[in-house]
Amino acid sequence: MKEITVNDINKAVKGIQDKWYSILPPNEIEFRKPGRIRDPIHGYHKLLEIDFALLDIPPLQRLRYISQLGFVNKIYPGANHTRFEHSIGVAAVAERIMNALREKHQKMEPRIKIKRDDIWTVKIAGYVHDIGHLPFSHGSEKIFEVLGIGKKISKEFNLGDDYKPHELFSYLMTKTEYIKEVLKKVSDKCELNLDAERVAETILGRLKGEKRYLSDIIHSHTDADRIDYLLRDGYYTGVPHGHVDIEHLARSFCVVKQNRSIWLGIEERGLEAVEALYSSRDVMYPTVYFHHTNRIAEAMLTRTLYYAHRDEKMDILELLGLNDAELIARINEIGYEEVVNKLLYRRLHKRIFVIRPRDIEYKGERVDKLLSKNDSEAMDLAGEINDFFSSWDQLMKFEEEIISDSNINELNEGGLLIDIPSNFITLPKTEADLIPEDYLPVRLRQGGTEYIWKLSPIIVGIETRSKYLRSNVIVATDCSIKGSNLDKIRKAFKEKIESMFQIKLLPSAFFKRNL
Repeated sequence: MKEITVNDINKAVKGIQDKWYSILPPNEIEFRKPGRIRDPIHGYHKLLEIDFALLDIPPLQRLRYISQLGFVNKIYPGANHTRFEHSIGVAAVAERIMNALREKHQKMEPRIKIKRDDIWTVKIAGYVHDIGHLPFSHGSEKIFEVLGIGKKISKEFNLGDDYKPHELFSYLMTKTEYIKEVLKKVSDKCELNLDAERVAETILGRLKGEKRYLSDIIHSHTDADRIDYLLRDGYYTGVPHGHVDIEHLARSFCVVKQNRSIWLGIEERGLEAVEALYSSRDVMYPTVYFHHTNRIAEAMLTRTLYYAHRDEKMDILELLGLNDAELIARINEIGYEEVVNKLLYRRLHKRIFVIRPRDIEYKGERVDKLLSKNDSEAMDLAGEINDFFSSWDQLMKFEEEIISDSNINELNEGGLLIDIPSNFITLPKTEADLIPEDYLPVRLRQGGTEYIWKLSPIIVGIETRSKYLRSNVIVATDCSIKGSNLDKIRKAFKEKIESMFQIKLLPSAFFKRNL
């Protein structure tokens, strides 16, 4: 299988940049008169000539055809919104926060001078923060993690390991000559001093010192991105849990001087609004983002892309320039018509197992109970299982062996999938595991500051237990497999995993699907 290098990635980004130049050269960008657009989430957005000029460039226009929630519309039919309107929303929320900060800190310490360049840097970062998203958004991102592409970019640019592939692609694309030329033209026209490198650093939350708060607005636990996607995704899915009091939040944000930097913070009166933001996200993840149907569809697409790359039918870096429809057409073109039809017409794989840590018995006792007692052998077991399934090659081989052991003619490569989160078996975090710098500092009424998680049992509970409680493995098979053949697969899977790790799957792990 061909290994993807940083040089390959740079060539792919340059190829995409060349396409942008052919569609709209920066010197042909038009500055239309100011106007308004209506957003169902935030109401009317007043847009200036600079906004229209930026929204017209190809990397942003492509986002009109990248679905915000990938395959979630297979569960919630209204979830057909795109990354384009989300990016407009993020820019609008970011500008709103910046304006509130500018007004507040003309009178409140620390006194900071927020320039037009600062406001537009943050707003433009909001516009372009998702230009690196792949078709179906997170739906096709897993293959880049499997191939280690994100880690290679992070290592090349010394960025650390905290970023998702799409964030890194957005960073690289924002640093291209095309975006630099666009921002130069905008700067000259509107008497600004915009810098593409600074915008790229803002996207990844990497600004430090007195301008740190700018990147906190775009990339942090309580940023404009999260505020908009919770509101927008809740609205379009019809799930009422994604409510955020944006008005109160915007008015409660402040800046705090600490550790030689100026951070985005929150006044103590805004604590409940931030707790609501965390609570909304905590509910939206299992209800929407990690819904089993969405996970299965994403896993089906990931395997198809993996096979296409493995068999050299497709250069996986093509995805950087494709939209949803173009990817479907490309997969169909290279011989995966059956998968295309299953994804398009909702003939998705169906669950046969849903395994949580409490569904596994080890030495006569449930694994979750053993872990809660800090049992050393149970911890070793958890590490062994997590390490085994963290290897994509081992997971693929394991799936192939189950298919072979089942001895079912209709069950072909990709006909069974195991979707397993990283560190599936884990202990809940404790307060000691939380990194203070990851959380908003709170300006206290009586003076001084404190990290928000030290003031909020709600946030501590969410941050320490939510991933632990959500963690489960889905084992699914082709929807055409029924009756006694399902029993064969269940038997093959159960026998293999039990013998490998000396465990027992409890009856609660068996998922009886409707036939």
